[in-house]
Amino acid sequence: MSTPDATNQVSQVHEGQTMERWQPLTLFKARESDDAELCRYWSQLKWSSSVDILKERRPPFFSHYRLQTDDYDSYLLRDEKEIVGMGSFLFREGLVGGMPETIGFATDLSISHDRRAITTWAQHFLPVLRGSTEPRGCRYVFTVFGPGQLNSFNSLIRPRTPKRAMPRFYLVRKFKAVSIHGFMPFVKPVKAIHVRNADINDLEVLSDYLKRKSSAHLMAFNYNADLLNERFRRWPNFSISDFLMAFDGKKNLIGCVAPWQNTSTVKYHIDKVTGFSLTLQSTFFWTSLLGITNRFPKTNSEIPFSHLTHFYYENPDVMMSLAYHAFRAQSNSLALIYPSFQNSLRNLPPSGCIRTELPFSLYVMMPPEADLPGFLGGGELTADPDIELALI
Repeated sequence: MSTPDATNQVSQVHEGQTMERWQPLTLFKARESDDAELCRYWSQLKWSSSVDILKERRPPFFSHYRLQTDDYDSYLLRDEKEIVGMGSFLFREGLVGGMPETIGFATDLSISHDRRAITTWAQHFLPVLRGSTEPRGCRYVFTVFGPGQLNSFNSLIRPRTPKRAMPRFYLVRKFKAVSIHGFMPFVKPVKAIHVRNADINDLEVLSDYLKRKSSAHLMAFNYNADLLNERFRRWPNFSISDFLMAFDGKKNLIGCVAPWQNTSTVKYHIDKVTGFSLTLQSTFFWTSLLGITNRFPKTNSEIPFSHLTHFYYENPDVMMSLAYHAFRAQSNSLALIYPSFQNSLRNLPPSGCIRTELPFSLYVMMPPEADLPGFLGGGELTADPDIELALI
């Protein structure tokens, strides 16, 4: 359903003094019927670094949002011919600073290089944010910026002028998406740690462990058996048997992880390889012959990787054991990916792993009149946020 108020606002702006030479852009609330156009739009976007990556959104487009919630708003900015920008807000119940909250997550924030689109999207982002959060009583909306989002970053975070009402973006954490490509031949897990796949009889123990480990995190979800069952229902090809559980010699649960490869809603393809990644491609060819890594994909091919979801552990030895067994179990993956937060000793990459890293930043966005979030001031609940990169 379109949003007439938002559309009228955009049209009125372009009839003003500063934008008379531009044709008006139109802001719409996205509908299911926009599916094909949205998939086409995202197929043209590129993450650029030493590897240029194309992100393919699989139809139906909104199925990626429904991996975690049915409550979302998505907005499109169009010129006379095509989509030139978009942004979506997803809402879930969870915990922020240990207190129950409706948590918002802004995703798919994208804008074209057109100056007209950048200015218009920045000008109307705050009304769109208010329109989605206020009816739901949502105080905190988180978002992640990373490679390939320079235009969105410039249009939303950098502008600071009193003439333009903009949300305030507060940096919560910087983190790296760590890609584990293999382990050196001399690296072996600690023998005293026993790792096995979970089964249905482990559901209560597993959910209790996840709840205990996530309870002190800055942002978390209320883990229980119902939440895990919901994820088994929503996430394709994901079940209790995908969990790896680590036990000590007394059969105490000391860690868990669930490797998950999601290709049903998103696929990534290599468009171009340059610089350091050319060296990496050549190196991985030889190390794959020794069984240390998998081969680096060729240009125009899909990048197979798995996300280390629900990754909790008591100490670095447990982390290394879980990652090692996960890599052996995911034999067709180029890498296992998980977030490693800056200045956090808890999730440093496991020793002896072969890895690459990409930088990201997690922000919380709020209206300009809102007070600084209390959880940014430090205190006991300062453990890293619970985010799943597979859902971003």
